[in-house]
Amino acid sequence: MKTYYIEAPVVMKLMIGMRAESMEDAKEKILEGGKISLNPEYKEDANIDFVDLEWEIHEQVVQGNVYYGNINELEIELDDFLDDEDDDQ
Repeated sequence: MKTYYIEAPVVMKLMIGMRAESMEDAKEKILEGGKISLNPEYKEDANIDFVDLEWEIHEQVVQGNVYYGNINELEIELDDFLDDEDDDQ
C-alpha cells in the first residue's frame, strides 16, 4: 500500500463561551491564541498514520478578494521515500 499526505481545507465554526469585561475584551482574548486546543481523533481501522492539525483563529476569513486561511483546495502528495522502503522489504 502506498503512503499519501493529504492536506484538506476545513471549514468550521467554533463557538466559545468566555468571561470578559466587554465584547472588545472578549475579542482580544480569543484572537491572542494559544488558549484552545483541537485534538483530532480517528478510528483505528481508518488506515491513518498520523494527523497534523494547523489552525488559527481569524476575525474574518475573506476580505474582498483576499483569503486568510491556510489552504483553499485539497492537495495530495505521494511519499516516495516511504514507498521505496516498502519496496525493499
